[in-house]
Amino acid sequence: MWTLFEARQYSDFVNCMIARLASQRTNLDPGQRGTDLYFLAIAAFACHDYQSATYFFDAAATEDFNVPDTENQPAHLFMRLDPSNPKQAAREIVLIIVQELDRARDNYKRRPNPDQLSVDVVRDYFLRPLMMMRDKPERRTLATTFISFLAEWNYRLQMIELSTAGSKEPFFTHLSRGCLLFESLLKENPNEPVTSKTSDLEALLRRLGKYLGIKGAISTSCSDFDALVRSLTDKQPMHSAIECTAQTRNMLSHSVVWPTDLNGRTYDLLVNNIASSCLHAISKLYVPLP
Repeated sequence: MWTLFEARQYSDFVNCMIARLASQRTNLDPGQRGTDLYFLAIAAFACHDYQSATYFFDAAATEDFNVPDTENQPAHLFMRLDPSNPKQAAREIVLIIVQELDRARDNYKRRPNPDQLSVDVVRDYFLRPLMMMRDKPERRTLATTFISFLAEWNYRLQMIELSTAGSKEPFFTHLSRGCLLFESLLKENPNEPVTSKTSDLEALLRRLGKYLGIKGAISTSCSDFDALVRSLTDKQPMHSAIECTAQTRNMLSHSVVWPTDLNGRTYDLLVNNIASSCLHAISKLYVPLP
């Protein structure tokens, strides 16, 4: 099986490793199971299955709670996007995702009146605390979704103009996941906890508006996705970026059938709006208040 990994036959390796882990279950000690899951994650990433990859990395990190020096295990280094230790097989993947995070952060910082958000702030106040929550493992979904959303971005951007007619499903589901991440970041924030996970997004934005620095109401309703796409411009203020994210969230949660001339430029603008909204939520709601 490991010869498949060494030969870069990653799809076959994924199939074999899933079968091995399913058959062995409790027969493997945590260290071995964590190692298997970690390399399964690397192979899934190479197959462009970013959601499965981050799921496997997180599963490996879960196993690492049962071994010494948990925070310095490779899976935990990955899940907090820490490339500083060269002794991690997935380091090149970490560097790729950090590059995408840097791109999103640079776009965020070019908007009017941004926070001076750094990768270290995202790592120290968002990713690391989530990964150490043994008592609330479900919250780590915020980290896996954040990472997989960034990881998938450039891959979808390379694809989008290969066919300009027909289905937009892979792009819509990527966008929808980023919008759902933004909404989840609002609801799960530690500085101003929200008790109801089903609260209306527009009401939620009104409640958290003062923390987000939003002046004026945010309209979450929109009936024309193509009009929204055509209205996109570079470096929109955060109020506009968040409104765009909220409207995209509501439209794509109700239908994946929208006639639109979504292309590389407008897709990138839309992803940047969503990524900036997520980074803004992290900066305003996850960094400890002064």
